Amino acid sequence: IMAFKTEYVVYEAWLMKQPHLPALFVNYNDLMDCPAAPAARIREFLGLPLDADQMIAAIDPALYRNRTKG
Repeated sequence: IMAFKTEYVVYEAWLMKQPHLPALFVNYNDLMDCPAAPAARIREFLGLPLDADQMIAAIDPALYRNRTKG
């Protein structure tokens, strides 16, 4: 897990220095606790007339840590 966290921090720092690659980071816990705010941020970031209610309805907490076997 520590290797993943380290790699993520390095990747995030690199990405934030790339002016040609806009990025939006959404905290999972914030999304699950109060999805309206992150949905609005995503819509604004993309600059598209997305339906926030449909975005929120697509969130399925039952899928947390869901893994496919194969």
